[in-house]
Amino acid sequence: MNRHSYTAIVAFIVAIAVFIATYAFLPRTSNAPGNTAVSYKVAPSGDPTGSVVIPISLVTVRKNAPTSASINIEYPTFPSMPEELNTAIASSVSSRLEDFYKVVALNSAARDATANNPPGKPGASIPPNAYSFIATWQEAQINNRYVSFIIRFDSYAGGANENQEVETFNYDVSAKKLMSLPDLFPAAPNYLDQLSKLSRQQLSDSLRTASPGYDPVAMLDAGTEPTADNFHNFTFTDYAVTLYFPKYAVAPGAFGEQRVTISMNSVK
Repeated sequence: MNRHSYTAIVAFIVAIAVFIATYAFLPRTSNAPGNTAVSYKVAPSGDPTGSVVIPISLVTVRKNAPTSASINIEYPTFPSMPEELNTAIASSVSSRLEDFYKVVALNSAARDATANNPPGKPGASIPPNAYSFIATWQEAQINNRYVSFIIRFDSYAGGANENQEVETFNYDVSAKKLMSLPDLFPAAPNYLDQLSKLSRQQLSDSLRTASPGYDPVAMLDAGTEPTADNFHNFTFTDYAVTLYFPKYAVAPGAFGEQRVTISMNSVK
């Protein structure tokens, strides 16, 4: 196979993957195989049961076949909320899935094009169903005041290790806007310095407990520097904020995701 043919095949594979990722995983109520939406309601956290309910459309995608990557996705959308929130959620999932398919296509093509392969023979290939993409979600609160939850993305696209990422969504229902961390601490202009100090101490203690004698000081210090980027993944309740640090953010990959929960009263 000449170089031009190989490049064309890779481009075609990536294009198909992008189309599938973009079309198949946006929230909708279609009953097409592999994509179902189930509506249900939850009583708002902190309010009397049954006083108010928040409709949730739960988008689920399950694709498990020997000839394709394993896809297991679940995430919520909110029919009664402004489209800004639902668009942000769906775009996050679809863009990450699109990136996953791109990396799978490139890694597969690279394996099949190793220099020692006879013409037309695959290289050190991975079975298609060994690739996987999983998205799960967990709520901190869903009520008539705030929506706060996290989506975790776990995937294997053919590299040396599995990928683990997180993204959080926080929405002010009355103000009708997506929230960022400064919205939680309007009276504390130095909130990042305080969160940095508190989270660094908690993480140092927990990492020492997880691996006695090993303390990844350099990674921990870098990942908890008081910058907005280090602390942009968070969920919250009336009483506490939970900060999430994805794999490799504050410690080697073997430690996985790290998180700390800090009392709202601790930041003044």
